[in-house]
Amino acid sequence: MNILSATYANHQGGILLEREGEPALYVDSCELYERALAGEFGDLGELPEPEAEPDAPVPQVVSRFQARAALLQSDLLDAAEAAVAEGEAIVKLAWEDAQEFRRHSPTIAALAGELGLSSEQVDDLFRLAATIEA
Repeated sequence: MNILSATYANHQGGILLEREGEPALYVDSCELYERALAGEFGDLGELPEPEAEPDAPVPQVVSRFQARAALLQSDLLDAAEAAVAEGEAIVKLAWEDAQEFRRHSPTIAALAGELGLSSEQVDDLFRLAATIEA
């Protein structure tokens, strides 16, 4: 089948194929895709790899509960509490009294350092925390 042109025929995804020496053919775009994959229109050649989905944005603020729950789910809560107990007074105060935690706060930086967490791991914890509801 030699296709001369293809145009969208309607808003549901229908496509009108103008073919050389044959009547026009209406196809559903999903059907056309399946037929192309089946080889009906010849070799498709190398198909590009799908692009990876970008990471979700990092929340800049999470609640105290969300932060602690994310640490619990990641098996890091006990280690975080131990680090706080041995840390500076300001970190202890923040851990005990803060109602929310900010991604780039000194408290988070101190805890990440004590726990040996990379910046990416802290970002992932904040992403996880943002998904948790009380």
